[in-house]
Amino acid sequence: MFWLVIKGLYHIQNVNGLHSRLKKWIDRFKGVATKYLDNYTKRIGEKWMSQNGIVLVASVSIFSDDKVLIIRENKPTAFNKWNFPSGHIEYGEDILYSARREVKEETGFDVNLIGTTGVYNFISSSNNQVILFHFIGEVTGGSLNLEEDEITDSKWIKINELVTFENEDLREPNVMKQIIDNLLKENFHSISVFNKKLENISN
Repeated sequence: MFWLVIKGLYHIQNVNGLHSRLKKWIDRFKGVATKYLDNYTKRIGEKWMSQNGIVLVASVSIFSDDKVLIIRENKPTAFNKWNFPSGHIEYGEDILYSARREVKEETGFDVNLIGTTGVYNFISSSNNQVILFHFIGEVTGGSLNLEEDEITDSKWIKINELVTFENEDLREPNVMKQIIDNLLKENFHSISVFNKKLENISN
């Protein structure tokens, strides 16, 4: 579509066109309650991201003594699959902040990130290129409160128990097993390798 802009103003035909597209977009919700709009818009955003670029994901293995927390997901692309708390890094978001936010949203825990096993680049089961930043965390506050719509279960288990899981029980099993192997071998790195997000500076 050609966008005609004069002195920062959109031509009325373009405004009408935007209004028409917005109405069509709203119609797809078919009267869904506004409390669920975040879930719909998040999934639409994920679809757009997967179609137009690399998907960035932050994942966290939360430890308590010698056990780690895993969650069972109930998502369109990961139904009834075990995974570490994780999710998409939003546009403009700091990676470390994103990791802590996803943990809070999915589990209710506040965490301190104490290390990383590295960055994992792979093609997902939904055929998206994914770059996953994996962290190690420890609980500093909050309480277990699973995200009802997308998480159905959780449990604390020893890392070596994860090795016994069948591939079909894990989300992205090849990547999960790489992470688990690094956790077992304690191939940890300092999170200082992740520089603080730079802010835009206007002249």
